[in-house]
Amino acid sequence: MQLKTKKKQICQPADVAPVFWAILQAESELDQAKEHFWALFVDTKQHILRVELITLGLLDQTIVHPREVFRPAIGIAAKSVILCHNHPSGDPDPSGQDIALTRRLIEAGKLLDIRVLDHVIIGEPGRYLSMAEAGLGFDP
Repeated sequence: MQLKTKKKQICQPADVAPVFWAILQAESELDQAKEHFWALFVDTKQHILRVELITLGLLDQTIVHPREVFRPAIGIAAKSVILCHNHPSGDPDPSGQDIALTRRLIEAGKLLDIRVLDHVIIGEPGRYLSMAEAGLGFDP
């Protein structure tokens, strides 16, 4: 007999932020003060397949390469990816570098037929910004 497990479905940015706040809260206090960049891989119905820390950076920046973002997606046959990173300052407003990186990752995803659905920036608990909703880096 095979048991079916219900996978968490991501329907909106408000579903994303709590996942990453929980992950961040599980980190040591020292690591919480660093910028984390995650990828959340989903299937065709936007059920979470895997959440992966792509890079752990410094206080105010991290280096992200498309190869590192999309390698796991290819390996698990993910249909789409939702990007997320934190701003240790608590302010979720994106920088020019955040917007440029998002555009770069969207273009890389197009080549691989893996859609970037959103890039969510989390700040202090309760504050986040969806770059897709704000139209930052995403085509209307």
